[in-house]
Order: sequence, then C-alpha cells, then structure tokens
Amino acid sequence: FGAVGLVAAALALANAAGGRVLTQLRDLATLKSLGFTRGQVALLLLVEHGALGLLGVVAGAVAGWGVMVLMLGSTSVAPAPMLAIVGGTALAVLAAVGVPAWRGGRTPPIPDVPSGPPRGRLSRLARLALLVRLPPALVLGTRDAFTRRMPAFLTAFGLAVPMMMITIGLGVWATLDDFADHPEQVGQHASLYVRAGKVEPAEARRIAEKDPGVAEVYPGTEVNALSPGEARSVRVRAIGASSTPYPFPVVEGRMYGRPGEAVAGQGLLDLLGVEIGDRVRLTVGGTPLIVRIVGRNVEPDQDGEVLSVGLDSLSAKDAVPPEFYALALKPGADTAEVRGRLLAESGEGLEVQEVVNPADRLAVIRVIIVALIGVLALIGLANLLTASALGLRDHAFDLAVLKAMGLTPRQVMATLVTATGLLVVLGVGAGAAAGMSVVTSLIDLQGDTSGVGAGIGRAPSALTLTIAVLTAVGTALAVALIPARRAARAQVPVTSR
Repeated sequence: FGAVGLVAAALALANAAGGRVLTQLRDLATLKSLGFTRGQVALLLLVEHGALGLLGVVAGAVAGWGVMVLMLGSTSVAPAPMLAIVGGTALAVLAAVGVPAWRGGRTPPIPDVPSGPPRGRLSRLARLALLVRLPPALVLGTRDAFTRRMPAFLTAFGLAVPMMMITIGLGVWATLDDFADHPEQVGQHASLYVRAGKVEPAEARRIAEKDPGVAEVYPGTEVNALSPGEARSVRVRAIGASSTPYPFPVVEGRMYGRPGEAVAGQGLLDLLGVEIGDRVRLTVGGTPLIVRIVGRNVEPDQDGEVLSVGLDSLSAKDAVPPEFYALALKPGADTAEVRGRLLAESGEGLEVQEVVNPADRLAVIRVIIVALIGVLALIGLANLLTASALGLRDHAFDLAVLKAMGLTPRQVMATLVTATGLLVVLGVGAGAAAGMSVVTSLIDLQGDTSGVGAGIGRAPSALTLTIAVLTAVGTALAVALIPARRAARAQVPVTSR
C-alpha cells in the first residue's frame, strides 16, 4: 500500500507541477530573456514545487506519528526506519517535480503561440459513436477523450492505481470477515478451551460432554520439542485421536489418520526446511518423537511454527492426562452461555477460556484499510481534477468554437464530462480488474511469509466490488463536473465569434 500509494501520489504531483509550468510559460520566457539559464530556471521550479512536496512529507510523517501514538499508545519509534521512509518519500517527490522542472527550463525566450486546438485521429470509440448516431455532445466528448493518447493514458492510469489498491484493501476486509464468520477455516473449530483446574480431568470431561450446547470434546495437550540442529524449541499440539482427529483446516496434503502422522504450519515447514511427505525427528522431554508430515494446515498461532498430531502419537507420559479439552459447540449455541453453565456446574472449579478469533486480533487493520482507502481516493481525485483542468486549458479554443456554433452551456458541459467520464470508467474498470486478479495471491503471499500459510485469501464479493466501482465512478464524475460547469459558463471571446 505504501509503495503503490507513493507512486500514485508522485504521479498526481507530477501532473500538478506540469500544469503549473504550462501556466507559467510566459513568465519563464521572460526569465530566459533576462538571461536566466536552463539550469537556473529548472532549479527555480524544482525549489518552488519541491518545497510544497517536502512540506507535505513532513506533515504526513508528523500526522502518522500522532495516529500511531493514539492507536497504539506508544511514543517510541525506531529512528532508522522513519528516516528511511521520509528520505525515500522526499526523493520520490523531487523526482516527480524534477521532470516538469526540466521541461520548464527548456522554455525558449519567446514562447511558442499555440496555432490551433490539439489534433489527433478519431478513436474507434468516437467512430462508433458517430455510427450509432449519439447526440452531438456525446460524440464530441468521445472524440476529445482520446485525441491525445499519452495524457489520456496518464489520466486513466492515475485512477487505475488507487482503484487497484482499494480493491486489494476490500479483499483484506473480506478475508477478515471470513475469519470472523468461519473461524474453523483458520483452525478455530473449537470455541472454548477447558482446563481441569480444581477438579479431576475425568470429571472435567464429563461436565463438558454433559452440556447441551457442546457438540464435540477433543482432549489435548501441548508440549515443547527440540529438533536436531535447532537452538530453540517448537510447539507440538496433540489433540484428539488419530482415528478421530481435530478438524484442522488442511490446505495441502491430507489430515493425519494414524499414529506417527502429523500436519504442520507453514512456519514450521520453513523453520525445519522440510516438505509434505518428509519425516521429522523431534525430542519431547528426552523421548524421541518421529512423525511423517502428511499435510499443511492454516496455523495462526506461534507464527505457524506448530506441529499437530493425535494424542496417540505421543508417549504415555506426555499424553496422559490431557492438559485441556477443546469444545466444539453446536450451531446456534452461545459461547458465553455455555461458559457460564460449565462454571456453574463445576462450582467455579473449571478454567474455561474463550478462543480469540484471529479477526479480533487484527481488528486494527480495518481502521488502517479505511484510512488508506480514503487517502488513495483523495490522491486519485486530485490527479483527476488536475488532469481535467489541463484538458480544459488544452481545449479552450474548442470550447469557444462550440459555443459560437450554438451549443448550449449544458451541451458543452456534457461534452466535457463525457470526455472525462470515459477515461474514468476505463481507469476504474482496469484498476478493479487488476486488483481482483492479484488480491488473493497477495494475501496468500503475506500469509505464507508470516507463517500462517497460503490459502486464506478472499476476494471481495461481486456486490461489494460493484458498489465500490459505482461509487468511484460517481465521485470522479462529480469532481470532473466542477471545472466543466465553470467552463460552460465562461463567456465566448469576441475574436472567436
């Protein structure tokens, strides 16, 4: 998000700086006539526009630090990463304004006077509009949209980049929703963990199985194991029996079905350098544990560095008695009510703990997604507003001719909005398609590198994406309508008449 957002911001900044350079051509020509060199003029423009960009970088860094303090309650920030981010962003800003500044330095002492409106070939879309006999305003707008191919491409690209990242953000939101709605897909089939506490383990199991809201009871234990050649231990989770295993979400391979078989998280596979089908030798309390990894499961705990086996795969001294019981509830059962009944039935002797859903631990990401979507939308709209203003400047002579020919202000406005609207639809559509094509793979890549494992990514629903696209297009057209209305109300010069 940061890298792509920086690209979008640099593009918007370059367009804005380029537009200001175009409006200052006469002033720049005057400076060149007074003896300023190309380098001096370029440096002047670089300082002028770069200072504004650097001011924005500093303001953004301070605002980001303040938001971090409010959300995380921490004031300690590593100086090296912060300086690297600020320095890299400052270089991107200077590079973005450097190109328009260099072009402004090449302004001749006597500026070229535009001899006529921009010229170009009719696009296929404009020819199609003529063929189907659309209203004149729409035909003219279709022609203007692609008269200059490069500005049209940059405008559409400036909208496609933020829309692509917005689509990816919606995919992250959909993934978190999937975590919350289907916790069993991320290893949270059980809703409660019961420990014996002040009662006997057998009594704890009896109380759990007796509760009407409990569907299954899985006895389990967790031990630390050492691997040859590794300086630290890994977690071994033994739960259920190999014949009736705990339903882990296995995304590669298969579930273990007999003693000596296991499933592992991606983090453990990476740590040990093994693959599905390999045998692993571990040491649990001085007792060797040799298992064959038959599958990879989605593992949100311990950075994925967990090996899951059946209780019958451990030696008797490690597996009996079980340390806890994982309780899978019946559909519709309330977790808090079941927990209250278990505590009451045991006379507060049991230790009953609710399972924390990964979506709850990642709730702060939703706030970040909303903030990033807002920032990206503002960047895209600012870029569109700049491009629209430059387009109106390019087509000022056209507008005068159209008004002299008798087009009403509303028709002129429709022409301008159509020209911008086609680029908006193209950019937003392309960005949404690009985002949908990479969203699941990017989320799975993040899961793979964090140890949770691939197979968790979800794309936004068709309804969500449709609403996002329509909102983006509608907002962009509303922004493009501002300069269009101003141009439609402008008076036609007498010379044009």
